Amino acid sequence: MVDKGEWLTTYFDGQPDLWNTKPPLMIWLQAACIKIFGIGELALRLPAAISGLLTILFVCYFCWKILRRKYLGIFAALVLLTTPGYLTTQVTRTGDYDALLILFTTIFLLTIFQWIQSDSAEKKNKLLIIAAGALSLAVLSKSIVGLLFLPVVMAWIIWKQKLPVLLKTSQFYFGIGIFLCLVGGYYGFREFYNPGYLEAVWQNEIGGRYLDAQEDHTGPFSFFFKRLWEVKFLPWLFFLPLSLVFVRKEPPQIRSFIYFLMIAALWFLLVVSFSTTKLEWYDAPVYPLLAIVVALSIENLFLFFQATFSSNKLALLIVFGLAIFGMPYKKIISTIYLPSHTHSVNFYSGFIKMIPQHKKFTIVNEGYNAHIQFYKRLYEDQGYEIKRKFPSQLVAGETAMICEDLVNEKVHANFNFEILEQWRTCRLVLIK
Repeated sequence: MVDKGEWLTTYFDGQPDLWNTKPPLMIWLQAACIKIFGIGELALRLPAAISGLLTILFVCYFCWKILRRKYLGIFAALVLLTTPGYLTTQVTRTGDYDALLILFTTIFLLTIFQWIQSDSAEKKNKLLIIAAGALSLAVLSKSIVGLLFLPVVMAWIIWKQKLPVLLKTSQFYFGIGIFLCLVGGYYGFREFYNPGYLEAVWQNEIGGRYLDAQEDHTGPFSFFFKRLWEVKFLPWLFFLPLSLVFVRKEPPQIRSFIYFLMIAALWFLLVVSFSTTKLEWYDAPVYPLLAIVVALSIENLFLFFQATFSSNKLALLIVFGLAIFGMPYKKIISTIYLPSHTHSVNFYSGFIKMIPQHKKFTIVNEGYNAHIQFYKRLYEDQGYEIKRKFPSQLVAGETAMICEDLVNEKVHANFNFEILEQWRTCRLVLIK
């Protein structure tokens, strides 16, 4: 986009991209960051990182200021900050779409709940416009996924007998207009400039992805629930039963809020569980909701200790916070800075940085690897000479960089070589 000055169409390898057909809101933000900071990891990752931070702050703000539950907001933010399924790659730690999606789906859900509870007509009108804008931006962040919470929201509105009020409000139709202009406008213009785009959207994101496993990314119905239990929402999953106990004594507004979040999270998990294509990060939008639910039990425990043991609120908050969140936070920091699970296909950037004396080599890989595409361009702009080949194309005298396990095996089986540099699974070798 930056190279061509064309901001409507997304590209891959210089051509209009009809494989990744998601709307380009995140890519627009990344392109803007490239204009400001230049090509680099910061430009690609910054929008996701900021989105992740804003979601945490919005959750805290909503609980603290709107619900007037200060400790609920603080603990919800800390739970989300220490949730392995949220502070991870493909969500808030890399240049992917999901952090931006989560920001807008969270704003949409919490704003709609506030609209249902509010008695002020003026405030309700503003909230509807905010909700419509958030829903539109969620779709522009990651297409159809931005609409997955909509059925449960409409069901809740009907359950609370607010549908007649909604249908009589002019802002509701204004909000529909906002959605059609933003979302419909983008899809319409994109189809005009790239005929076949809407058909590709159907194949890649709706019918194809949901009904057929894309690229063998499949799993059992229990896939996401199992991952919650095994790693992605630990240790906070153990607090959920406590929240179900404590919620019974809460005021009606808080009780309704917690039930709303739990139903919305369960609905979303069921929808993605029925999908044939399953990827680790598909469940990510539920974590802000579950964080608030879990925070209810932590808040109640804190208030119990406060009433029993101490009148110094700040000191108790610090001690209690360290006791509950200290180890989960330490684990998150360890995972981020010392990742043990990183796949070998992602090691190229680290290896290139470690061997700055080598500026001319051939990256050897097979199949799709967009990481290589990005780093090749990044380092070529810094004066490197980098080629990209399949293992069978190597010739004697060539300096080859290999990081992927299967490629390493093929090169080892078919060539004589001298190892020049080595790190993790990566080798820089001179082909003999």
